[in-house]
Amino acid sequence: MKKVVVANHMMVIALGDHRIIRLNLQDTNDTYEIPCWKDVTVRVYNIFMDPTGEHCFISMTNGDLLYLSRDSSNPVRLPRLKEKSKLECVAWDDMACHSQGLETNRILFAFSNGALYQGSISNVLYGDGNIFAKDLVFNKLYQFPEGTILTSMKWFRLSPEQEGTGYLFVACTSTKMYRFTGSGNWLDMFANYNPSPDGTYHLQPTEFHNTSLKDSQFSFWRKPPPNPLAPTPPGADYFGWLTGEGFLHGPVQLKENANENTLMPSQKQVLMRYPDPTVVPVAFMITEYHFIFIYGGKIQVVSRILSKEMPAVVWEYPVSGYPFIGFTHDVKAKNIFVYQKTNIYTFTIKDEVSYLWKQFLAWGQYDFALKFAKRQDQKELIYKTQVDVLWKAKKYDEAAIAMAYINRSFEDIMLDLIHIGSHQAMCSYLKTKLSTLEYAQATQKTMLATWLLELYLKQLDDLDYKISPDANTEKERVTQDIKILLQNHVKDLNSITTFSLLSSYGRTLLVSQYALLIQDYDRLLSFFLEQRKWEQALALLPKLDPELLIKYASILMYNEPEGTVNMLMTIHAISKVKPNELIPALLRCDDAKIKGAVHPVIRYIEFVIAKGSTDPEIHNFLVGLYAKLPEEKRLTNFILQHERKKIYFEPDFALQLCQKYNKRVSEVFIFALMGLWEEAVTRALKLNLVLAKEVANKPSSEQQRKALWLMVVRNLVEVKADIKGAMTALQQCDLLTIEDIIRYLPDTSAIEDFSEEIQTCLEESNQRVDDLKWEMQQTTEAQERIMKDIEVLEKKKIDIPEAKICDISKLPVVGKLFCLFPDGSCYLISNLLDELEPLISPHLFERCIDLYNEIQELGTESWCQDRVATLRKELDDIIAAEHPKYSKLFIESVTQPFPEDDDEELWQL
Repeated sequence: MKKVVVANHMMVIALGDHRIIRLNLQDTNDTYEIPCWKDVTVRVYNIFMDPTGEHCFISMTNGDLLYLSRDSSNPVRLPRLKEKSKLECVAWDDMACHSQGLETNRILFAFSNGALYQGSISNVLYGDGNIFAKDLVFNKLYQFPEGTILTSMKWFRLSPEQEGTGYLFVACTSTKMYRFTGSGNWLDMFANYNPSPDGTYHLQPTEFHNTSLKDSQFSFWRKPPPNPLAPTPPGADYFGWLTGEGFLHGPVQLKENANENTLMPSQKQVLMRYPDPTVVPVAFMITEYHFIFIYGGKIQVVSRILSKEMPAVVWEYPVSGYPFIGFTHDVKAKNIFVYQKTNIYTFTIKDEVSYLWKQFLAWGQYDFALKFAKRQDQKELIYKTQVDVLWKAKKYDEAAIAMAYINRSFEDIMLDLIHIGSHQAMCSYLKTKLSTLEYAQATQKTMLATWLLELYLKQLDDLDYKISPDANTEKERVTQDIKILLQNHVKDLNSITTFSLLSSYGRTLLVSQYALLIQDYDRLLSFFLEQRKWEQALALLPKLDPELLIKYASILMYNEPEGTVNMLMTIHAISKVKPNELIPALLRCDDAKIKGAVHPVIRYIEFVIAKGSTDPEIHNFLVGLYAKLPEEKRLTNFILQHERKKIYFEPDFALQLCQKYNKRVSEVFIFALMGLWEEAVTRALKLNLVLAKEVANKPSSEQQRKALWLMVVRNLVEVKADIKGAMTALQQCDLLTIEDIIRYLPDTSAIEDFSEEIQTCLEESNQRVDDLKWEMQQTTEAQERIMKDIEVLEKKKIDIPEAKICDISKLPVVGKLFCLFPDGSCYLISNLLDELEPLISPHLFERCIDLYNEIQELGTESWCQDRVATLRKELDDIIAAEHPKYSKLFIESVTQPFPEDDDEELWQL
């Protein structure tokens, strides 16, 4: 066999002639021998298969190129390009290879004459095995110098999310490596490297030279994703290149900006010499921790971590017979195949780091040894070795950290550390040991955390008496260690013991920080108050329970009234404390510390009332605060606000305050609110006339207003002898006339002072007389019209049919006593009496029965018709004065109760 390729469990073998063999590694029955050319002299030159195993290109020695699909057994001859050259290299699109499909996208082809093409195949037809020219697209991108044969090439999309953002193309020959970078599509990128019409170049590819090596090749490795089912993302993390001088390898970084890529050269890349310069590997592969080199007669595995300038061989597998030709790697199946002329070997990589921990342990690199150790006994040996080495070197602090991981009793270790007298070593051991304990080991964690805290505090106490340049730095470090311990083990430490320890060493700042961690706001607030840190104390108010808030509010109100009120207003909506419970604290406000124009207590109570408080204590408290102010306006305005809404403060209490603090105007309005109008006006008259008039206008009753205004006028006349003022008041009140006040005028009053008012009064009296006369005339005329209407109604006749029935009993009414109403309703008098019985008084009902019976007895005799008419008129006046269904008696009957439950007959339908 000449070459073997494998991908996704599909293997294609190029034999030494014109045939290939394709086999499915998962199905041994799916194996075919496929002839590629009729002329047996034309042999297979090279084969290439994409990572999905879907597409295979076959290059023939005569320069023809064939295509073989996974689902077809007949290779298809592709149209020959202008250059009749053999295909040397193929670079696939890694992104397109993550999902299987029948389209190839952005494939790069390198031919033996140095021509580089981009090609793609789509719409693959399997029926007759032909591919039309329109389904095959080849675009020439670049021409390397004549005779340049590419041995390896690879391209990267630098921004997988956005196609075409940036590209990196790398290729190598037997003597050098080329690098092309750019953005856009491939044609545009390589156009910058092709010569312009005047023969100049816009860009030249970056070249890296090496000594000649016929089989020079490179490879990249990408760290697999955490999810094993996810595809490996494009890009690369590590690079290797077989050159004539040695194997160049190192990390690489591919950035979105193509010009910032670090591929070669790099300070981190190392040239590893071959053990025998005359023996060069024919192929290689990079894994996460190793290089796998394929020599002619052996397979050699070299450690990536241990190798520097010379290879650190960790495994070799020599073979006899034909030399190895090369290898192929099935990335998806994770199998490696190495082949000779007659044999194919397969091997897999399992636990490739199992030996590394021993090597790092021998070198004294314990961290790396622990990284690669898998079993607990291996880690135990590493820690014990580390402890022995560090203890002998008297590096007790580092040794103590390692001791926390070895299987040795806690008591023995602590005795050793106490014996050497190193507080720092004991702290390091306890800190590390504490981190290794399980969640269920609560008692042990509490004990170790408490012991470690005490050691830290003792160490900090010693540093207070130490005078050295590094003392302050060391104190900061230990203090920070204590803070970390308190924060990380807040649930493990016993709060009572911890507070006792911190307090006994006088670490009040740490006490406050620990109190904050465990949300002991009582202790924390006490600390802030002792330190007079009012702002920090106020910041805790929203977090306090109601009892603590009430407890500390008085202290804060005395020392920081403005800030306390602001915070109380902020937490009002969420606080469970009732405002009236804060009144004792508010009374502690120190007026000397008030900075604002408005008293903070007044501002808070006004805020509470504005939020809808109806508590009488709050309202009374605000009245008391207003009463103490020098000006009376705010108290007066507050009282006036309650004229049209419910009063929540106690008027009697408010009156006492007004009398105590001499707030006379407010006192007047309080009397008015209580409805004591006469008292209000009396007190207002002692202050000023305007206030008295204002109060006199407030009652809603006209009679009450008239009486109050009369009091004002009498005061002007009798007390102040101000006749003109009285006349002015008379004009301001439309309820008073000169007649109302003239009797209060003194006998010596001059008629000229109120002549106009008397004249106006007389004119008004004359007008009222004329109005009364007109009303009497209108009444007389209306009465005459009514009398005429009654006479007409008495003489009015209505014809009724013989079949007219009673609307109550449904019996005929002809020949019987009945009543006929204007709306056409007709009732027998007997039935109408039954309806009216519950609606009229018993005495009146008996009179109706007597009249009805007497009319029935007299009958139609002519000698008694006058008597019958008189009786009938009296009966009609009682039962027919109003319609029975719309009468006042019927409407008033709705208030009468329903029949009792035992009157079942009344409920029958």
